[in-house]
Amino acid sequence: MRRALVLLITAVLVLSACSQSSSDEDPGKSAGANADQPDTTQTTAAPEQSSSAASGGSGASESAGAGSISSAAAGEEYLSYANARFGFRCEVPGYFAADEGAVNGDGRGFTSPDFAVRVVCSGLNNVDRSTAAEAFAEAQQSLTSEGATVTYKVIRGDTFALSGLGSDGNLYYQRTVWGRGSSNTLLWTYPPEQKADLDPAVAHSAESFRPGDVTTSH
Repeated sequence: MRRALVLLITAVLVLSACSQSSSDEDPGKSAGANADQPDTTQTTAAPEQSSSAASGGSGASESAGAGSISSAAAGEEYLSYANARFGFRCEVPGYFAADEGAVNGDGRGFTSPDFAVRVVCSGLNNVDRSTAAEAFAEAQQSLTSEGATVTYKVIRGDTFALSGLGSDGNLYYQRTVWGRGSSNTLLWTYPPEQKADLDPAVAHSAESFRPGDVTTSH
């Protein structure tokens, strides 16, 4: 199982390159596809964000890797990313820039205009067939061993969420849906000073995150 968690951390790091503990709270409410079709990114209407968080939107269209990108007007929409390999869907602020995605199709990263905020949506095969509870415990151990603090942790069935302060000084929020065959993860990292502005966007991403079929590998 440690191998699976190491692979998960490695996948997130590759894609990212260039407050009390609870057992009852909904993981989506607290935050510190088809394989022969390409990944797609489209816009969907979303609640208005604060002006400080919404700077930098352009409204232009561009292409990024396997997916088509239609950037959203600042403060008005979220980008909706559908992963073809693992079948999950996630939404991020429309003014974030999407990268080209991983060559193996396991996810995509998004970066804020000031390069301070990063969102990664990714999938991973569960090669060890570990349980969600085992992955939840291992993720916490991995974070603390790296010097991070875990200020929020919750698990419900096959879904768990973790947040806190990373060893790099940035806040993180992770939401993972874990199955016997694979897992899907949404990960935010951002500076503490942007927390108030980004809380609504992080919450929206968590609540709108839709996993694919995690009962099988992909």
